[in-house]
Amino acid sequence: MTNEWCLQLEKSWEEKQNLPTLDAEWLAIFPEAEEYLRYRAKINIAWIGYLVPAIKEALRSIKKNPNAADWLRKEIIRTFLGDSLNRLTKETKRILWLIRKPEKTEGGEVVVKKERITAEMIARAKEFPINQVILVDRRGFSPCVFHKEKFASMWTKKNFCHCFACGKSADTIELVQKIKGCSFPEAVEFLQN
Repeated sequence: MTNEWCLQLEKSWEEKQNLPTLDAEWLAIFPEAEEYLRYRAKINIAWIGYLVPAIKEALRSIKKNPNAADWLRKEIIRTFLGDSLNRLTKETKRILWLIRKPEKTEGGEVVVKKERITAEMIARAKEFPINQVILVDRRGFSPCVFHKEKFASMWTKKNFCHCFACGKSADTIELVQKIKGCSFPEAVEFLQN
């Protein structure tokens, strides 16, 4: 009986609490956390600056000393250094997005920037014919853009491609990102024309 009463009391308390769920909401409640987030972003950027050259140097050393265990060395580098780099990069982007300052007008009102791309633009970009982005033969094959090769091993169909040699797949937007070396919004805007 007492246990049920405690559970009901806890449940009603949780329902009455209107706890924030988004990081931005927490930051609005605790604005002093912004200083810590700036510090954390600075530390992450420093670690990224250390990891990128370390990974490049480790991969260079593998090329200089070829032997049968190269795949193992590459996997170790990818696992220990590459995953750390990816995690730090993702966390840093999230922190920098969180502490960005909204633009203010002359009247002091906060202006929310409109998104550069819309859902309709993304849908239109995904429908863009893939054979206008890359050269496709009459069988539907193309040389893979994800690796160098002599023969076409990337199969295309319905604005989607898959390489049978390297196993990578992409839609039209991802393909433009790879070919042009641009971001997702830039690729979507490119495919609008």
